[in-house]
Amino acid sequence: MKLSILMPAYNERTVVERCISMVLAAPLPEQMERELIVVDDGSTDGTFEILQQLAARHPEIRLFRHEVNRGKGA
Repeated sequence: MKLSILMPAYNERTVVERCISMVLAAPLPEQMERELIVVDDGSTDGTFEILQQLAARHPEIRLFRHEVNRGKGA
């Protein structure tokens, strides 16, 4: 069984690495996998670059990006 976690991000450079670390470190029941789907919503502060580095180190992260900010509903 797989647990999918969706995390939106917009200009979160100062906290995004810590937040993702906490999500990845959270205990799961036995036999459960995790995938973390992160959607950068057009960040302009370097958040996406940090997310790219994290995704390269953690295969359970799936990274997507909106080229421009679309807001929470997108």
